[in-house]
Amino acid sequence: MAEPFAWAYRGSSRPERPHPLTRDTGLVTARSRRLTTLLVLLALCLMVGELPSANAQAPPRADRVDAAPVATADVTEADLQRTRRLVVTPAETQGLSAGTTAARSVEAATGGRQVDRLHDGSIVVELDRTVTLQEMSAIADAVVAAGLAGAAEPDPVTTIARVPNDPLWQFQWGQIETAMPSAWDVTIGAGRAPLIGVLDTGVTVTSEIAGRVLPGFNAQTGGDDTTDGNGHGTQAATVIAARGDNGAGFAGQCWGCRILPVKVLSDQASGTMSQLANGLRWAVDNGAELVSISAGGVAGNAVMRDAVLHARANGVTVVASAGNSGETTVLYPAAYPEVLSVAAAAPGGTRYDWSTFGPQVDVAAPGCNVAQPTTGAFNSYCGTSSAAPFVTGLLALAYDDDPSLAPEQLRGRAMDTADPLGWVASGLVSAPGIVPGGTDFEPGDPDGGDGDPDPLPDVAPDAPTAVTLTGTAGDLATSLNWSATSGGSGSGYRYALHRSTSGVCDDTSPRIPDAATTFTDRSYTDTGLTHGRTYGYCVYAIDGDDVTSDRSNVLTVTARDTSPPPAPRLGRSAAGDRSVDLQWSAATDPTGPITYRLHRTTASTCSVSSPVVWTGTPTSTSDEGLTNGTVYRYCVTATDGANNRSATSNARTAEPRRNPGTCTALTGDWEASGRDGIGWWCDGQVRLRTADGKVIRYTYGRPGDVPIVADWNGDGADTVSVIRDGTWLLNDRLRGGAASRSFIYGRVTRGDVPIAGAWTGGSRDLPGIVRDREWHLRFQQSGGNADRLFVYGRLTRGDLPLWGDWDASGRDTVGVVRDGRWLLRNELAGGAADLSYVYGRVLAGDTPVTGDWTGDDRATPAIVRDGRWLLRSEHAGGNADETIVFRQP
Repeated sequence: MAEPFAWAYRGSSRPERPHPLTRDTGLVTARSRRLTTLLVLLALCLMVGELPSANAQAPPRADRVDAAPVATADVTEADLQRTRRLVVTPAETQGLSAGTTAARSVEAATGGRQVDRLHDGSIVVELDRTVTLQEMSAIADAVVAAGLAGAAEPDPVTTIARVPNDPLWQFQWGQIETAMPSAWDVTIGAGRAPLIGVLDTGVTVTSEIAGRVLPGFNAQTGGDDTTDGNGHGTQAATVIAARGDNGAGFAGQCWGCRILPVKVLSDQASGTMSQLANGLRWAVDNGAELVSISAGGVAGNAVMRDAVLHARANGVTVVASAGNSGETTVLYPAAYPEVLSVAAAAPGGTRYDWSTFGPQVDVAAPGCNVAQPTTGAFNSYCGTSSAAPFVTGLLALAYDDDPSLAPEQLRGRAMDTADPLGWVASGLVSAPGIVPGGTDFEPGDPDGGDGDPDPLPDVAPDAPTAVTLTGTAGDLATSLNWSATSGGSGSGYRYALHRSTSGVCDDTSPRIPDAATTFTDRSYTDTGLTHGRTYGYCVYAIDGDDVTSDRSNVLTVTARDTSPPPAPRLGRSAAGDRSVDLQWSAATDPTGPITYRLHRTTASTCSVSSPVVWTGTPTSTSDEGLTNGTVYRYCVTATDGANNRSATSNARTAEPRRNPGTCTALTGDWEASGRDGIGWWCDGQVRLRTADGKVIRYTYGRPGDVPIVADWNGDGADTVSVIRDGTWLLNDRLRGGAASRSFIYGRVTRGDVPIAGAWTGGSRDLPGIVRDREWHLRFQQSGGNADRLFVYGRLTRGDLPLWGDWDASGRDTVGVVRDGRWLLRNELAGGAADLSYVYGRVLAGDTPVTGDWTGDDRATPAIVRDGRWLLRSEHAGGNADETIVFRQP
């Protein structure tokens, strides 16, 4: 640790402190190296708690305070002892602008790159690694020794300070004890509206300072975005300048002051001494009349000292937090003699035990003050980070009353008029002493002796502060993180995460991962999301007393699937006449439907670059129009709903060939879809195609059997059965194996034509036979005599029998095709045809069939011509409405 200054002083007669970085013929001295290894930040102090109303009874004063500091930043003690950055000051004859020979030489020597240029002409070089302050000091020595710069030193990390874990005083007792109403009787800062530079985590405009926050500077980025993502700087600004006497909120110190925000710390409360120095120079050069700093480190450097001297030379008063170590070492820049250093006093002038103290500290000020964070709520803001803005706002009132006061005069007023305390150089700041001329005010007399109540505002009980929510979209997941809350009871914090699928998220939205879950950590990964759906997330903080914060920001994320589905597994292929049937396993993926691509090649390898011959969602298809005797190689890829494509499946080969057996064309609703598909039965080999293109193959029956299609069990799905020597062998499933049941009806092998239909209008099909021109219909699935017998057509003269539901009545009737003319009957009786039209050229080789092709419950015609199925959706002549190529197995 750096040695503390041991001498005592009072008032403005304090001796000059040694410069932390001295130069000797252009070289960094050994003493400066020792000091620069100790550069760590002053932490900003923040302690939040519940605030009672203005008429609440003041609590008893404590002789001591036990509140322990709690870290509010993500920066650790180890981080404070390490850095990636080096500040390089040019020699008088050098220039270190970006791209100059001198700058490039420094970059080459250090292995870093220039990332910033400061107002005094120095540059900041960032290494590609993090080293200790001691190691960076050695690098600085080498740069100076090589004659590349006039001076060089580490650029330490900065951060906000620790936060006491429990506020003890929750009302504006500090303004009462320092007699602020006496100063407000003279001025509220509205005369010249002094411009206050607030060097912190930025400032977000809230209701108490609205209209008085100017455009600022971001020393972290070099830009002008000073949004406060931490909340620390905004609270400091409201302690200085919250509008008073307006019937709302609370009263700050200087009601008319303007705020010049300078973001020297990130939202994670991290920064460097050079960024702090650069921010101070910018504030001075852009009109700041006073500067409040609630940040710093355990050691100074030349860049920071020069910035402080630059402020003094330009008549700017700088006030800074002394620190919250509970020890006597004052942090920088508060330790510089030109800066007014401030400790934190508890009610009655006692010391908060976490406050820095000793004769090195200039003054004390109330260490817990009402403030307004970025959420717009109100809370207690405690620490020397709160005490320094308190003093800054009070000095701004004095400056507004008498703008001729120089920084040393303002400093003298603060110290010389302070109420003596034994634990700082002077004492507790006095408002009447700094701003004389107002009405006397006694802490025990809130009226100020004039009979009118002083306008101390009501402050609502405090809730935990709202958090800031961020997130990153992943593979159907969102990684969520949120900042820590503060305020409320100050302990037992939990967080409730809500998710909606609309543009609004609040506490009525479902809590995730379930309704009872709260988090004590501050991250969660939400998985199992739906691709393309936009989700809204929000978080509420809950303290140990079950008080809930305001809602966080609403984060909207659109879920995306970024991973491909697994490759399908291609099963065995089955070749037929100029065709190949293929089936593959289904790919599973949360973003459906899965689309498959069938690749075909005659080369030795099938891959994703092979030609695509079919695309669809079924897991089977038939490849038609091939050349018999040619060997084809197939593979399949799967694409999910997010257009992620799988690797190729295994490959299968197939050689189409003609089946010399006896084949019968079939039609039926194979999957109870409401639409009929097509198929073939060839000497026991069944090959079916559903309405959506799925191919089904199996074996049922043997050569010589006659196939028949019907829905025997009323489940809506047709199956394939066979009739053998008058025995009906019924199969209730699309599969091979034994018959489900059997009975004898007719003598099929002696010229009978088997038929089946819903003759009674029920859900199950019933058997029938056509013999010569007689229709023998049975109303039971059993042998016996016909229940209905009539004559229709002249079958012995070339008529082909048909049956189907022609008018969507729910009942199948009969018809015949004669020389290409379709003669259909709407009754189960002989007589004239009810429908008559010409479709196809049946006597020239066409095979007539019927089916419900559109799902309207009507059977309409089709003809099969050399493996091409010409489907018609109306009972009329004309062209086919759909043509499907589906050949025999």
